[in-house]
Amino acid sequence: MSKKKYYFFMVPSMLIGLFLIFYLPENQSFYVYLIPIVFGIIYYVWVKDK
Repeated sequence: MSKKKYYFFMVPSMLIGLFLIFYLPENQSFYVYLIPIVFGIIYYVWVKDK
């Protein structure tokens, strides 16, 4: 596991997630659950190329 790559995507993902939690309307709050999924996919694809 590359910690540098992990934290490179984790920090912005957390900030985007927090932003979405507070600023999305209640009927669209399910979009917050997409952030960890997208983070995991991007991280896995990037690390898998190693």
